[in-house]
Amino acid sequence: MPASDRTFDATVAAPDVILRGVGRILVMDDEDYIRHVVADILEMLGYEAVCCEDGEKACALYQEALEGGGRSSLSLWI
Repeated sequence: MPASDRTFDATVAAPDVILRGVGRILVMDDEDYIRHVVADILEMLGYEAVCCEDGEKACALYQEALEGGGRSSLSLWI
């Protein structure tokens, strides 16, 4: 990837508050370490992460959540 020739504005302040959320998020990736990192970040932000390694398992988990309704519903994040 080529380096950018654009300048960075270091005077822009970072937010003082980290936004937190609630809910279950389905994380699918074939790399175990990526699933773990994403799950850790989501859980630090207040979410419950449900992880799987392939599309077939993701579809099954999502279908189970749709059929279960209520607390078991998932937002899909791939």
